Amino acid sequence: MSADPLPVLPHSLEAERAVLGCILQENDAACAFDLLTPDEFFQHQNQVIARVMMRMRSKDKPIDLVVLVEELERSGRLGD
Repeated sequence: MSADPLPVLPHSLEAERAVLGCILQENDAACAFDLLTPDEFFQHQNQVIARVMMRMRSKDKPIDLVVLVEELERSGRLGD
């Protein structure tokens, strides 16, 4: 007898990308991390990006594409 597969929780990859994209465009949107945790993102890559963005925010670093890529490279997470 085979076990039933686990149900996929509701998620929206478009919404995840929109949140992360808004933060890249406007750093003030990083206040979304006051309500969200990286684990609430469904896609693993988005979780990684959210964690790095949160770390940048806590260090008062600007969250832009160049700095984000540098932080991902530095942490060895760019290919995750």
